[in-house]
Amino acid sequence: TSLSASDLASAINAINEVTSTPAKTVKELQFSYSGQPLQTAQIIAALMPQASSTMAQYLNNDFTAFAYYDGTRAWPGYIFKLAANFSTSTSVASPQAPTSSTSTVQTETLSARIASIVETSPDLANFYLLPPGNLVAGSWQNGSLPNKEPVRFARFSQRGTVFEYGWFGNYLILSTSYSGISQVETMLGGS
Repeated sequence: TSLSASDLASAINAINEVTSTPAKTVKELQFSYSGQPLQTAQIIAALMPQASSTMAQYLNNDFTAFAYYDGTRAWPGYIFKLAANFSTSTSVASPQAPTSSTSTVQTETLSARIASIVETSPDLANFYLLPPGNLVAGSWQNGSLPNKEPVRFARFSQRGTVFEYGWFGNYLILSTSYSGISQVETMLGGS
């Protein structure tokens, strides 16, 4: 059997229940499946099954999972590093088919390709431990962290629930918490 989003949620909840974690704390999480550390392709397949084959090819096999604890519950997030032969400005083939008037393959930057994958994913609710409600249509917006680093975010119908992502050098952070992504970005060397 393969790993599922509910398996991840159960593991994070179990960690949350057995540790007393102070509020406003980020904790690194370590996952294994069948006795082996999880790989990027496995985590993406569990969280974003429709995007797994496309997205995982651009990322290192290793990733870092974290949870931001707000004093009430845990908010998961994931840090992925681009594979060595990629940068955010690398040109990659766009999923759009060539038009009938041209056979030229359309390209876009890798950061734009991954943004499109994330922002059109029907699976973002899989990142949450509790149901976040529905993604609010048209809610993707530009935002920034306290140090002015840019992020993109969207709201869910459950009050106070957002999905955030951003590029920090060659690291992509996907987070269920603004406070979580802010702290993790600072830990990665942000201001």
